[in-house]
Amino acid sequence: MAYFFPTGSSLHLHVYNDVDWTSCLNTRKSTTSWCMFLGDTFISWKCKKQDSVSKSSTKVRYHAMFAVYSEIILLRGLLTKLGFSQVQATPLHADNTNVIQIACKPIYHECTKHLEVDSHSIQEAFDRQVITLPCITTTLHDSSTPSFSC
Repeated sequence: MAYFFPTGSSLHLHVYNDVDWTSCLNTRKSTTSWCMFLGDTFISWKCKKQDSVSKSSTKVRYHAMFAVYSEIILLRGLLTKLGFSQVQATPLHADNTNVIQIACKPIYHECTKHLEVDSHSIQEAFDRQVITLPCITTTLHDSSTPSFSC
């Protein structure tokens, strides 16, 4: 597969993440989806039903954010090896303010011990400015905002 980037196109990575909590009517498992853009070019996506049922929508969303963060780290490393270092933090757009608050403010961690490893990894990435966490609503549907569906 070949990717074409218009002349003068930004090569800045940005990512959109969404979770449809308990969306499967038969199993009540949640669906995680994300898509990545390099500038305006769509380069990667994933949509997957999660392996287990969760009682907590925050837990499901945070684990999904961690999975996306792992992909961001891999892609940033690949881009660096190809000579396209990502100097700026990668925006990881999410639609859940609770999850963003957990990632940005360590005080919330006392209430969320079940998120231990994921939480610390994402907070470290946020603190080191590897990622930013802008909130976006999935109800927006214009040319600059992807909608998520499997």
